[in-house]
Amino acid sequence: MSEQLINWEPIQDGEVKVTNYALNSIIDDMDKFAVFLSSINDPAKRIYILFDHSVQAYRVTPRKYDAETISMLKKQWGPRFDEEQVFFKPQKSSYIQWMMDESYNAWNPDHITHFAFIASDFVIDVASNYEPQISIIYTRSEPGE
Repeated sequence: MSEQLINWEPIQDGEVKVTNYALNSIIDDMDKFAVFLSSINDPAKRIYILFDHSVQAYRVTPRKYDAETISMLKKQWGPRFDEEQVFFKPQKSSYIQWMMDESYNAWNPDHITHFAFIASDFVIDVASNYEPQISIIYTRSEPGE
């Protein structure tokens, strides 16, 4: 099985592109799973990724420990891929396969989608049976920031 990272563009207007994003925070509670990414160039600009309910699984990996994935992305999209691509839907996902192996095939992989969010500092992998809502929000900075 050879994993393929497919670029996913849930926001079509181009606002996401031409900047790097860093992981700001993750919220994992009973009502939702959410990821906030902050623009490195404009800290007031954030991407809000909201899964309305819980997700099957997720992992957060520092990019330095996900070198194989980053190398694959650089080969496929070029050395500055993360200035233009943030969202991916891996196909033939090794993460989903690992989940299946570890759970003795308790889940149907046809009903789970692997979403990968590539930030400048972390790779966030999420396994879910539904797509998230994604929006760009602007925050005001506090005095002194």
